[in-house]
Amino acid sequence: MNSRLYLLEDRTSRSWSPITETRPAGEIRFGALLLRERIEQAAGLVSEGYLPDDGLPPRGTPSGLLLLSARYLPPLPGESPGAGRPLFPMAAPAVPARLVAGDENVGWLLPPAHAPAEAAPGAAGDDCAAKIELPGTTVEALWDLVAHHPERLSGDLRILAREAGQRPDDGRPLPEGVVRLGREPLRVGEGVVLDPGAVLDTRSGPIRLGPGVTVRPHTHLMGPASIGEGTVLLGGLFGSLACGRSCRLRGEISHSILHDGVNKAHDGYLGHSVVGSWVNLGAMTTNSDLKNNYRPVRVGSLRGEVETGLLKLGVFLGDHVKTGIGTRLGAGTCVGAGTNIFGPGLHRKWIPPFSWGGGEEFVPYRWEAFVATAERVMARRGVRLGDEERDRLHRVWIGEHGPDRTRPAGPA
Repeated sequence: MNSRLYLLEDRTSRSWSPITETRPAGEIRFGALLLRERIEQAAGLVSEGYLPDDGLPPRGTPSGLLLLSARYLPPLPGESPGAGRPLFPMAAPAVPARLVAGDENVGWLLPPAHAPAEAAPGAAGDDCAAKIELPGTTVEALWDLVAHHPERLSGDLRILAREAGQRPDDGRPLPEGVVRLGREPLRVGEGVVLDPGAVLDTRSGPIRLGPGVTVRPHTHLMGPASIGEGTVLLGGLFGSLACGRSCRLRGEISHSILHDGVNKAHDGYLGHSVVGSWVNLGAMTTNSDLKNNYRPVRVGSLRGEVETGLLKLGVFLGDHVKTGIGTRLGAGTCVGAGTNIFGPGLHRKWIPPFSWGGGEEFVPYRWEAFVATAERVMARRGVRLGDEERDRLHRVWIGEHGPDRTRPAGPA
């Protein structure tokens, strides 16, 4: 369609701590794609940025503006029964049009050229002259990403394989000693290294290995799984896993979403969890994802524990979280960005950003010490801590601790 695309951030998505402390909701991985990438594919447009849902859009253009909630989950091209039809009108309407999926507003299609301020998202109201109903749904809570992860990942990988012209029984010859099980799609990117003793198990879902992935001996990778570019699987059992670029993973990981640069290079269990970028999990770090009484898991938050209704749910770890060896995290634990956890025993279920300590004893993590560590960690993967990311992290640190904090600071 002929419009400029912007994504809307609302109060719901901004409350998804700790994952959205340092990123817009559209940059969260769900299934085989980021939420932003899913919307871009459905719209056939590249997003030009993010806007608050109560803010003014940029001035209109001759082609109009398409504003969509970052929480909107449209069907991918080829996924819905009417897949041959475009989701959106090819031309912008003469008046603001409200976009609805189910019972929820998911965006606006605004007229071209000099759209007035009253055409801003939320300003036109429910009585605007046009309404366009869209297929799809929305993400309502952060733990929805975990609850619907396996089926979303399987569906995405099947669609992407079909779009690439790959039949389920296709597959290039594998190196000697590598075992393939099942007939679901297996996509192997350029430069992938598969060592003897690796098992690629597609009996429960498709597998996609991005460019430059390395799979070491004694790795059993069970579909559905999407492994990002340059990631190394060092051995262990992995299933229902979606991870980003340049991760180092070992042990047991199940039903989890990992973003770029995650380092879990030792044994330990990670399950039913969402992990931010540049997280380092010390040897034998393990989380629970099932309560002993088999009751639904409650998630920690700044305002207390929140019911999820989910029997199995692990942890949510913000960007740049570090854990010491033997760290144990209970089901529903949320750890804010930049936090360093260590020490014996279970840790509390809500740990604010940039905390240093363990158990119930935490102090603020000194900003200068955090930055020095983050720069060293990222440099090991050939990545520089850019000014934009540094500023974003610093805003979170200021918001949590600020220059007038009274608590003692962590080590330099």
